[in-house]
Amino acid sequence: AKKFAKHLYKRLGGANRCVIKSLRDVSVRGVAKHKRVYFVCSTFGMGRPPSVGELFYSLLQLEAMRCKENFEDLSEFGSDESKPLQGTSVAIAALGSSQFKHFAKFGHGLEVELKALGATMAQDVTTLDAAKGKSEQKQAFRVWEETVVTMEKERLMGWVTPRQAKRSSLVSAKALLAAKSLAS
Repeated sequence: AKKFAKHLYKRLGGANRCVIKSLRDVSVRGVAKHKRVYFVCSTFGMGRPPSVGELFYSLLQLEAMRCKENFEDLSEFGSDESKPLQGTSVAIAALGSSQFKHFAKFGHGLEVELKALGATMAQDVTTLDAAKGKSEQKQAFRVWEETVVTMEKERLMGWVTPRQAKRSSLVSAKALLAAKSLAS
């Protein structure tokens, strides 16, 4: 996932247009600061995130539960903000192997929790199956990546000047990539 995220980071313009972080350094509040977030994530064990993403995913689930059950005391945002990711659009590339029962489960679970927090999906979750071989997985990623790059180009062209552009993010199992995108 880290290798794929780094490739997308370069395609989106690198440090001039993007921020890349480890999931270990990502929070729900941090995701909420971006208009567009791209996740590239692996699934481990029984459908769990990689170890660097466990804390983020647990806090994401807790915040989603708080939104569903209206437990204001559990929120890192306070009771006045029921859907902290409203206005944030996400796309997920979920890596895994269809040889395992919980193929790409973390990516699909991430989608559920992010949507519960008000995020919208820029596109359906794309699964990248290692069981089909590295070249097939890489090709599936390239198709997803091209869609992401096209979306970002469309968002930036003619809509806002570079000064008005805000950052958006991509999170991988090991990295978060934020690309400057449109202000709404």
